[in-house]
Amino acid sequence: MNDFDFLVGVWDVSNRWRKDFIDESAEWMDEFPSVLTSSSHLGDLANFSECIYPTRGFSAITLRFYDPKTELWSDYWASQRHPGVMAAPVVGRIENGHGEFYGDDVQDGVPVKVRFIWSNVTRNSAEWEQAMSVDTGKTWITNWTSTLRRRQ
Repeated sequence: MNDFDFLVGVWDVSNRWRKDFIDESAEWMDEFPSVLTSSSHLGDLANFSECIYPTRGFSAITLRFYDPKTELWSDYWASQRHPGVMAAPVVGRIENGHGEFYGDDVQDGVPVKVRFIWSNVTRNSAEWEQAMSVDTGKTWITNWTSTLRRRQ
C-alpha cells in the first residue's frame, strides 16, 4: 500500500477553520461538512481528490504526485475560492499512520511556510490539519482541521 491508497473512495468530512489563517488570535468558525472523493492514477504514482463544501458554496481539488526517487509526494491544491490559481506544493510522506508535508506559499499577500499533517490514518478514518508560519517555521498557527470518515 502506498501513502494515499487509504484515501481512495468517498469520505464524509467535518471541517473547521479560523476566520484569519495567519492570526493566532482569530476565532475558529463553526464546523462545516464536506464530501471528499479520491482516486488513484498512473499506476499509483498519482492521486486525485475532489472535495465539495456544500454549506460554503465551493469545491476544491488536490493532485498528488509520487516521486519514486525521493519517495516523497508533492501535494497541489486548487479551489473555486481562488479561480485560476494552484497553490504551491507541500511535500512529504505518510508512514505508520502519520505524515508531514511542508512548502512555501503566500497568504493574503504574506509569504508563509505551510505544513499539512495527516494523523491517525486508517482504512476508515483520518485526521488532517493545515498550519502556517509567518516566521520561517519557528512557530505554527493551525488554521484548518478535518476529520475524515469513510462513507459506508
